[in-house]
Order: sequence, then C-alpha cells, then structure tokens
Amino acid sequence: MMIEEYNEVQRLSLVNISVIRVDIPIGSVVNENVYAVDKEGIRLWIIKYPEHHKDEGKDNPVVHMKEEDGFVVLSRWDSSEYRLDILTGELTSLRYTK
Repeated sequence: MMIEEYNEVQRLSLVNISVIRVDIPIGSVVNENVYAVDKEGIRLWIIKYPEHHKDEGKDNPVVHMKEEDGFVVLSRWDSSEYRLDILTGELTSLRYTK
C-alpha cells in the first residue's frame, strides 16, 4: 500500500510544503508514516529515521507532530521525539519524554 492511501490524521502547512501524518491500521507495522507534499500535491519525501532508530519489525509510528521553536518535532509511540528536516525528511533524535 502506498503511504498516500492511508487516512490523513494531521497536516502541518508550512511555506511551500505540507507535512502529513497518516494513520496506520492496527496490525500493520509501518513506522514511516509521515511524508511531505509540495503545493501541487507531489510527494517530496517519506521520513527517514537515523540508522540506529529504525525499529524494524516493531510497531512504533509517529503519533503526533508540532511546530516548536521554528522546527517541526515528531513524537513516536515510544515517547521519543525527533526534529524533522522539512527539506529532506531526515530526522535527528531530540529527546525521550517518558
């Protein structure tokens, strides 16, 4: 299934980019559930976790997005937070909030 086919649950509209979080159905393991589109609706990227944070095979999607101090911050199910590079979709580990 393509990421655009999942239900959109949150959108942050920035200058020329919209960052979209989609809902992943229970039983599916898709942790890359955030992507960006340009103003024409063309997909630019899907988030890219740092190599040591991929959690392959574990259900740990992004559950919330927010703008904070001029950045977009993504929160995952396990309470880890990442700063998003809106131009590339790459993530930088920010903090653990549990």
